[in-house]
Amino acid sequence: MAGYEVIIDKIAGAGRAAQRVAVQFDQGINASRTDEPHMTALGHSYGSLTTGIALQQNTGVRDAVFFGSPGITDTPSWLPGSGNPVQHLQVPTGHTYDLAASGDPIANDVPILGRYGDAPQTLPSVTQLSTDAAVSPDGPLAASHGHSQYTTSINGIDTTSKYNIAAVVAGQPDLTIPARYLGRESRHSASHQRGPRRARRYRSCRYRM
Repeated sequence: MAGYEVIIDKIAGAGRAAQRVAVQFDQGINASRTDEPHMTALGHSYGSLTTGIALQQNTGVRDAVFFGSPGITDTPSWLPGSGNPVQHLQVPTGHTYDLAASGDPIANDVPILGRYGDAPQTLPSVTQLSTDAAVSPDGPLAASHGHSQYTTSINGIDTTSKYNIAAVVAGQPDLTIPARYLGRESRHSASHQRGPRRARRYRSCRYRM
């Protein structure tokens, strides 16, 4: 376990280093505009860890979307007082979103360890968006599977996750397709030092106009 702990600590360290660049970039965009820009931060995979750490500072970001995320904080969930990492994000309440596709080991397995906080898909203050096949006002959407299909098209059909991310970026969250709460304990309810935490599990709902 010692070698593994070194690896995950190095990942967290790299995330802290990269977030400084992200913060300066976002603050620069915000300062260069005379009007109030609508900025959305997108974090995929371990980039969501960097994004989450960066958003603990004032960057001017209005919306945050995490997808395929192992966690969004470098504070382990088993530490006393770690709490909900979303409370540390300087993003307006209700403007944090998450997508976790079936078959994605980074989003569904890595968070069990709790090293990067609880899984975003288990946090009550994060809006869960669909990654399953659905129907949008413009036509059918494909399901995302695994870790690399969130922003792709499959056989010429956009994925539901791609559509959802685009809706948030466009400032139209009312067009997003939500994930449906199943109401059963998920695999993320692994026991940490502070005891098991009951998590929520979602499945996409079909959207029709």
